[in-house]
Amino acid sequence: APRPAAAAKGGQQRKGGVAAAAAGEAPVCEVHREGRSWRSGCRAVDGSDAAAAAFRSVRRLLGGTGVFSRRLLELRPVDDLHSPSGFGVFARRAVTKGELLMEVPIGRVLWRETLDLSAWGVDLPPNSLLSEAERLFLSLAALQHRAAAGGPGGDSVFGDYARALLLSSVPNSTVFWNIDQLRWLEGTDAHELTVHFLSRIAHVHSIVPQATELSELKVAFAQYHKRHFRLWLGGSSFFPDRVEAAMLPGIDFCRHQEGVAKPSFNKARRSVELRAVKALKAGEELFVDFGMRDQTDLVVGAGAPGDSSAGVLMPVPLDADPNAGIKAKILEQLRWPAEVRLQEDETQELRALRLATMPREEFSSWSVGALAAGAPLAVSRAFRTEVQAHAYLATECDKRGAPARGRGLP
Repeated sequence: APRPAAAAKGGQQRKGGVAAAAAGEAPVCEVHREGRSWRSGCRAVDGSDAAAAAFRSVRRLLGGTGVFSRRLLELRPVDDLHSPSGFGVFARRAVTKGELLMEVPIGRVLWRETLDLSAWGVDLPPNSLLSEAERLFLSLAALQHRAAAGGPGGDSVFGDYARALLLSSVPNSTVFWNIDQLRWLEGTDAHELTVHFLSRIAHVHSIVPQATELSELKVAFAQYHKRHFRLWLGGSSFFPDRVEAAMLPGIDFCRHQEGVAKPSFNKARRSVELRAVKALKAGEELFVDFGMRDQTDLVVGAGAPGDSSAGVLMPVPLDADPNAGIKAKILEQLRWPAEVRLQEDETQELRALRLATMPREEFSSWSVGALAAGAPLAVSRAFRTEVQAHAYLATECDKRGAPARGRGLP
């Protein structure tokens, strides 16, 4: 995968290195290449020193109110393009299934309820109209900028989290690529998504140009893209099932793997917990499920595709259907994703595609009920639905494959 030759630098360089960051002083604030990934902020020559300093910063953040114990866990540097932080979390002793590994109190979770942009030197105009995700990565940029410069916000409740982020590697996101390198992705979802993200990052910077550097916003976006979770945090009175985007300090140092441990909100304790879903041996790495990540997400987030199991997510066609509104509500009620996942040897969530492509004459309670129950085609008798679903797949796959077939990689 293409990798930029150089990175823009933001902020001012300060002395101190990892020792300064570990002591709570202002580290270097810069963006540069180191090995196979970007790095931002204060850096150590020895990755083990950076891991130890980042670990101490997270422990200070939790301050005895949560679980992030050095007797149980340790951070180690890993050589993995897709690691959110450049580190991995490993068990120091044997862990039993169901054991509590990490606990982050709700007051230490960075999400919409704990954002305090004005206290971190960011004065948003009333008509800024930023999305929840944009406010989060703007907060990450502001916190790191102030932690590096030693200004207001560096000593806030999330100051230690900012210092831990400064000690972490920054993924080789496509938002760092230059124009010529982005042309290699033309005709792909990754190119379209990158262009959209670049425009939104520039928009955020145009609203508060003196709060943080544009290069720092790009770094913060790359961190948010790789490290954020979406989970229920208690909901609200109007939306009790609302799912939130959040940064979970400590938990977000783990590497991603689908189908393993997932953080969950404990309403009684008002904290986010991570429990072991299987027994772990001493020295074994702890992986966390950040949610579904397809090849497009991996390319945009780290500049390189993952293994074939990631597949590609393809939205189901609802926009041109006269029953689109009803079908969308059914998808929501059944909690089916509005996309299919194309993998090397199978297609997942075909039932959502069958519902989306179901023609008017077959769109009935019988057909939908049979589809939801997983009844075979002989029972549902939705033959036109089956034909249209696979025709859509064939057409879309051919359309998406055309750019790759027509242009060789550099």
